[in-house]
Amino acid sequence: MRSIIPAVILATRMCPSAGKTTWRDSFLIGGLTRQSLIRVTVDQAGHAQQVDRWNMGARICNVVVADDGTVWMLEDEDRGRLLELTPR
Repeated sequence: MRSIIPAVILATRMCPSAGKTTWRDSFLIGGLTRQSLIRVTVDQAGHAQQVDRWNMGARICNVVVADDGTVWMLEDEDRGRLLELTPR
């Protein structure tokens, strides 16, 4: 008997204000299994494409972007950390 492990994808649509274009028109996805932060864009035809993947070394369960473009992530651990990613 085979078991199926469901995939959970949490995506946040990013459209920061004040001219910040780092995450504009992107989805940021926290990777639980892959322990990464993934950026996906969708073209006008509706086709999604992964454009970036950053190894975070931790299970990322929640992603939020501030108005200044800073990305805040929560680790999915008993003593999980709040991580900050600041665009250059």
